[in-house]
Amino acid sequence: MATISDVKICNIALRELHANTIASLTEESLEAETCNLYYNLARNFVLSSAPWNFAIVRSDTLAELSTAPKWGYDNAFAYPTDCLRILELNDVDAVWRVELNDSGTRIIVTDESDIKLRYIKEITDPQQFSPSFVFALAKYLKHVLAVPMTGQSEKAQIALQEYQAFLGTAKTDSGQESSPVLFHSTALADPR
Repeated sequence: MATISDVKICNIALRELHANTIASLTEESLEAETCNLYYNLARNFVLSSAPWNFAIVRSDTLAELSTAPKWGYDNAFAYPTDCLRILELNDVDAVWRVELNDSGTRIIVTDESDIKLRYIKEITDPQQFSPSFVFALAKYLKHVLAVPMTGQSEKAQIALQEYQAFLGTAKTDSGQESSPVLFHSTALADPR
C-alpha cells in the first residue's frame, strides 16, 4: 500500500467536501484545526465500529486486581489501556462486564479467576491501516467535518449515509480474511 498518513486521510475527506487540503494537522488554518480536533476521536470511533483484522489482538492472562468488586462478582481485572472494545473472553461462557472502579478506572469484573481477551486495539500508525479502513475513516471524517467546513447539515447527512454504506462493504471484506465464525449455542439462544 502506498504511504498513508493522518494528513492524507484528512485530505481525502477535505477534497470530497471541496475544502482546501492541508500539509500538516498543526498548520494555522480552519481545515487543519478542525481535522486536528476530530481526527483521533473519529479514528477510534471507526476502529471500534467493526472488528478490523489489523486491529484485533489477544491479551496474555490479565493481572487480577487486588481489590475485588464490592458485590456481584468475585474478581476484577485491569482493562487494557490500548483497548477500544472487547470482542470476547477466552471462556465464551464467562459472565463479565466492564465497569469503573472507585478511582474511575475501567475494569473487567467476572467470577473467572483467569481471563484472556480478544479485543480491538487502538492503532495510531496509519501504515497499519487496511485500505478499506482508510476509506471508511475518510468517509466518517467527511461526515464530522461537513458542518464545520461547509455549514451544510445536508452534506453531513449524505456523508453519514456514504460512511454507513461503505462500512458494510468494508466489514464484509475484513470478515473474508478468516474462517467463518461458528455460532456457539448458549442457554439464552436455545429454544425452550
